[in-house]
Amino acid sequence: MSRPYIKRLTRSASRDVFGNLSLTNQYQVTFNSLPPKVIDHLKDKYGIYRADAYMARNGGLLCSGATLPDTALTTETVKNDFIGIPQEFAQVRTSTALEFSFYVDIDYTNLRIFEGWIDYISSGSQRDNIDELAENYYRRMRYPDDYKTSTMYITKFERSGNQRLDYLFVNAFPKAVFQVPVSYGNAELLQVSVQFVFDRYVLNPKGRIVPNPAGNFDPLRETAEQNQRSIDISNTDRSTQDQQQPAPEPAPAPEPAPPTEQLANTGSGRDGTFGEGTYGSGRPSG
Repeated sequence: MSRPYIKRLTRSASRDVFGNLSLTNQYQVTFNSLPPKVIDHLKDKYGIYRADAYMARNGGLLCSGATLPDTALTTETVKNDFIGIPQEFAQVRTSTALEFSFYVDIDYTNLRIFEGWIDYISSGSQRDNIDELAENYYRRMRYPDDYKTSTMYITKFERSGNQRLDYLFVNAFPKAVFQVPVSYGNAELLQVSVQFVFDRYVLNPKGRIVPNPAGNFDPLRETAEQNQRSIDISNTDRSTQDQQQPAPEPAPAPEPAPPTEQLANTGSGRDGTFGEGTYGSGRPSG
């Protein structure tokens, strides 16, 4: 194995390398839609109609800062395979939460959307008709499929528009809305920081997320359903085959053998025929 050599770069070669670097301010955040039940909650409680259209049209433009996702592997150390040499093997792939900063409009629409989204997640006690102003009010979390979305993207592109990276976040939802500082003094643009968490991300997805109609995957339930489905199919095929195949004809009953004391056959003649037999003697005639 040869050792690497030190490269000598010319001015033109260095210009090709360092003259085509990506810039941080060319990106886009996209919210294609919000979960349907979150949209209904925003409309009924906060009076925000078509929140999904607002986020799809203005949500990404008002995003003043974002972070591309990181990725890491949690490993497991094995020390007993080779003496004195520990080894690590990948076990779990993880990512940290995303941080977004949004400019707030004069109607506070996006701020109310994020607050309402989190409010819906923790509003499960409304099913019991508990008033949130009552002293015995409590919080109950909603079912995850009702507040997670798989339509949030971060797109990193270049000035030419030919090169781009699309990050699709699967099952994302806001985890925290950080405090918004307000103060006397010089006026500044009001911004809100929101932290999003997600299950995983897909780089440059070829299609779109297809939800599982059966809900979350449950291996025990899936196995039981597959076994029952196999039994049903087997029973159906068996019954169909029984209906299509004709019933077998009963086997003819064997004819009783004639008693040897009363019936005797004649011997075969030269022409291959049998002669007539006589009753009583048991011997062929003449």
